Formats: sequence, C-alpha cells, structure tokens
Amino acid sequence: MIQSIRPWLSFCLALVLATLCRSSSETEMERSARGLIEALTPELRSKLCFDFETEARVQWSYLPGNRAGLRLKDMNVEQRQAAHALLRALLSSQGYMKVNGIMALEPVLAQLERAAGGNGATRDAEQYSFAMFGEPSPAKPWGWRMEGHHVVLTFTSIVDAGMAVTPMFLGTHPAEVTQGPSAGLRVLAAEEDLALAFMRQLDEAERNAAVIPGAVPGDVLAGPARTAASIEAQGVPLSELEATDMALLRSLVAEFTGNFHAPTAVAAQARIFEGDLAQMRFAWWGALEPRTAHAWRLVTATSVLEFDNRESGSGHVHLVWRDATRDHGADLLQQHLRERHGKNK
Repeated sequence: MIQSIRPWLSFCLALVLATLCRSSSETEMERSARGLIEALTPELRSKLCFDFETEARVQWSYLPGNRAGLRLKDMNVEQRQAAHALLRALLSSQGYMKVNGIMALEPVLAQLERAAGGNGATRDAEQYSFAMFGEPSPAKPWGWRMEGHHVVLTFTSIVDAGMAVTPMFLGTHPAEVTQGPSAGLRVLAAEEDLALAFMRQLDEAERNAAVIPGAVPGDVLAGPARTAASIEAQGVPLSELEATDMALLRSLVAEFTGNFHAPTAVAAQARIFEGDLAQMRFAWWGALEPRTAHAWRLVTATSVLEFDNRESGSGHVHLVWRDATRDHGADLLQQHLRERHGKNK
C-alpha cells in the first residue's frame, strides 16, 4: 500500500515545488533576458529580437549553418557575459558545463576534419545564436532560444500557465576526445553509461523485450521533422521493470531534466512519467558495449527521450528530448488563449 502511494506523493511534491519556485525562476529569466537586450546596440538588438508569433520561433536545427538570431561571434565581452547569464538562468551547473563543453569541441572537430583532408571551416565555437521571441515580461507570452551545431535550447513562458523547455537537443562529435590536451573527455558520458548499466541490470526476458533487432538508427527519430506524438513506443513496457530497474531509469532521465535548474527538473521528470507505465516503453539498438554504435529511446505518454551514438570508436552522439504537446509551449499557449482571451487555437 505504501509503495503504491509513493509515486502519487512524489508527483504532488513535484507540482508543489514547481509552483513555489516558478515565480523566482521566471523572474530571474526575465531579468537576464532584459539584461542581454539592454547590453546590445540597436543594430544588434534587431538581430536578436523577433515577434512571439513569428514562424521562426518553432523552427530549429542542430546542424552547422546560419540561423535566425544574434551570434556570439558578433557580441563584445559585455554582451557575451549577458548571454551567458541568460544561459545560467535556465541551466543547472551540470547543464551549463555540458553546453560549454559541446561548444569547446568545435575546434577539436575542426582539427579532425583538417587531418582528414578537409578545411574545418564550418566548425566554430562562436557560431551559436541567441534569439528572443516577444518581450520578456510576466504579462505576455515570450521565449528565447540558443541554437547552433549540436546545441538547441528553448525556453517559452506563458502567462499564468507555466513554462516549457523543449525541444532540447545536445550532441558531441567526437563523443570521446582521443588525442591532445582534452584526451579522454566525454561531455555526454552519463547518458550513455547509465543506459548501458540499465540494460545490463535487466533480466534476460526484460532485455530481450527491450532490444530491437536490426541496424542502429542513423540518427534520432525525434528531430525537427517529427513530433513526439508521432513516434511509436517500442521495447520493454516500464510496468514490467523491477523497482531497482525503474530507479536506474529515473536516474537516466534525470540526466536530461537535470540540465535545468532544480524546480524545472523536478516538474519535468514528474511530467515525463505521468500516465500508465504499461503504455511507456524503453527500446535499445546495437551492442551493449561502450565505444560501439548503439541507440536507445524512451517513449512515454507525454515525452520522447532519445540517444544515438552512430559511430564506433570515438563516437558521434545525438540526444533529444521532445514533449508530445508542450514543445515551444504549445499546450500552455492554448490554455492561455482559452482562459485569457476566449480563443481556441
């Protein structure tokens, strides 16, 4: 009886903590967002700021290239400090270190490309853009995004409804640095190591249900071209897992949600596991060994979390977290329009 009550108590506690802390979190976000805007010249401000309703707000990519917004490359020291203050207002220390670690891999990747005969010209640790959508305010919907190669962070705040932090994408190439002063560095190590530990802990029947035969997917499925709601659940049902298995799986999920400050992380993990565990599934492709090509995917009633290491050896990792109805604050915005403006959108 006590065990059956515990998940409900944990969920309620998450909601209470999120409610108590939301105001201070959003206030800090608004303060940091305004600080970045105020640090810019009018010309740079025009590159940063967009209307909330612009289509660019829901368009994103994790590939190298140009995108909407203001690049770190185009900011002076004071402006970069303001941009990093905005990042720290959203991210935990864990998340902030991961993002900076991913950016620092760009020169490493440039060296690898030059050694292979290329020019490494598209690899640039300053080629990351910030974009602001709407005016940072407690009275209006607004949001912002940081976007570049292997990093997509989104934040959306909807009046009286809450905030959303998906889609989130992180990646590393190489997954493990094998030479130079950073040899041995694995920025996204925990997302791989915890998943391997989880799979090895399963009993034979659970592991057989989780493993999907065939080739390792060439990339995450829940990329920009898909929605979380369109992705089929595969693998072992979470309802069949032992308590120790679920504890390790929750630790794995916490590596995704824990990139954000504690109130956001607690509420996000509660949302990911909302619903019937029998309808949630964990799937694995490939070998159960480090430095090999493999992938995993968790599909729940609300969310999709994916990890894909497409290459053996030093590796090339992509991971993504999508929400079936809350990406870019979609359902929160609908709630706001219904309750504040009597609209259905």
